[in-house]
Amino acid sequence: MARRCLTSLAMMVNTAKLLHDRMIVQNAADNAALSVAAYKARVLNELGYTNFLIGCLLRDGIPGFTWGIATEEKPFWEFFGGIFNYDGFGFSGSSYGSCPHSTFGFLPMMFHDNQKHVGSIFDMSHEGCPGMDTGFMSSSKNVERISQMVQGLIKLQDAIRLPFPMLSTNYARDIAKRQQINANGKACGADVITIDVLSDPYHKSLSLGLQRNKKGIRYFATDSFCLSIPPNPFIPSGHSHAFWTSGSTLEEKSWLYADRDNFDKTCKIYMHAIKLGNSDSNKGYPLLGRWLGIEWPTIDATAAAAVYNTKGPMFPREESDTISPVMDEYVKAKKGGWYAHLVPMGKIVKH
Repeated sequence: MARRCLTSLAMMVNTAKLLHDRMIVQNAADNAALSVAAYKARVLNELGYTNFLIGCLLRDGIPGFTWGIATEEKPFWEFFGGIFNYDGFGFSGSSYGSCPHSTFGFLPMMFHDNQKHVGSIFDMSHEGCPGMDTGFMSSSKNVERISQMVQGLIKLQDAIRLPFPMLSTNYARDIAKRQQINANGKACGADVITIDVLSDPYHKSLSLGLQRNKKGIRYFATDSFCLSIPPNPFIPSGHSHAFWTSGSTLEEKSWLYADRDNFDKTCKIYMHAIKLGNSDSNKGYPLLGRWLGIEWPTIDATAAAAVYNTKGPMFPREESDTISPVMDEYVKAKKGGWYAHLVPMGKIVKH
């Protein structure tokens, strides 16, 4: 009778411990998956915004560089940003003794929505021209500043996205381990956490599904000729500029785009959490194990989380020379924003 009662008590304790560990491991998988998905959503939001800034620099100008502040809803023709997408020939003029620094408004035929034609409106004007000089000038310093800013944003994007797989793995393991703390304050949750447990060769949840557009950005210098007739301020006459692009430098990289074949397949993240039978937190279990002839089992659990944006991907869907989709996709999707939630296990879900 005593043996039977002792056996029943041991089995009750072992069962309670087993259920407790099962909940710990499931929580570890759920929290790890959701945490990595939340991290991924933040990364996508940051990359989407920096993508938008690259588009602004290449097509519209520098927000607030002269006057007026550019926003996502305020198109480039509503403010003078200083940088315009152009390649070609143009001219401007004024009364003698005055020189419009901006030739904006005289160049509608010269604007391009194309990253192969990037120039600066400040490079178009004769530097220091008082409206009374004559001569040639060549400038590229302003468009070079834009190139530096674009390249800086590209480096920032790479600094955000490239460490994502390694950091995600580290975060997941740490979160899974901290699901249980023993009496000594030591983390003793899941012993092993693996990401992407499905065997689908196309599913790479730690890939952001983004590619770098490598069609190249061409930055143009500007030559100009200023003519004042007559060359003195006392006789009313005219003052004009002619300008044209000359030479160019080519930068290989530009914005990020969503890989049409893989982006949606990376939206779902799978976690597999394992608590080993010989884990430190299982010492002494199963109770009366030798007497009962049983060993403590390894416990595992799986979970899935996904990132989603109800308004769109926030990135253009293909590599191209056209700049507008970079900005349009961000404006369309920014109000939705990227978020994360737990989802059922199963095949890939498109968000």
